[in-house]
Amino acid sequence: MIGTIPVVSSVTGAPRRRVLLVEDNPADARLAVEAFGEVAWCGCIEHVADGDRALALLRARAAAGAELPDLVLLDLNLPGRHGRELLRAMRADPQLAAIPVVVFTTSTAAEEVEACYRLGANCYVAKPVDLEGLQRIAEAIVRFWFGVAELPTAAPEAAARSNRCGAGSTSTSPSAPTT
Repeated sequence: MIGTIPVVSSVTGAPRRRVLLVEDNPADARLAVEAFGEVAWCGCIEHVADGDRALALLRARAAAGAELPDLVLLDLNLPGRHGRELLRAMRADPQLAAIPVVVFTTSTAAEEVEACYRLGANCYVAKPVDLEGLQRIAEAIVRFWFGVAELPTAAPEAAARSNRCGAGSTSTSPSAPTT
């Protein structure tokens, strides 16, 4: 896990948004964090490198009444629990089912896209190969999910406990991303 990376917007009074990036490739994770860092929004990105850890983190937070992410960016080819398995488990868990999931992966295979939508993905986006493409995607994701879409609200007790990103989370990674 890379940990929590704050991303601050110049927009005052904007709600802090939490993104959970589930990505096993450290280079892809760093590029995604960098791309989101170029977009004006207020929030943070937490990174987890495999599906098992992501599900454990989500379930632990739900059990503790802690804030859940506003959005999950999910790679599919993960060690341990595959991205489709994580998506299936999230949709089967009443405490996690409402979290929007954007599948963010390199595959554009029609059967993969269809499988993810059948499992409850809210969106399927093919990862671009360059930073400029990632920045365009990050801007579109932030604009839509945090500017247009109505998101489920966090439990009031969780919001009261944590008004900043990363409260209660720790990093198990020896290195932080460069932004």
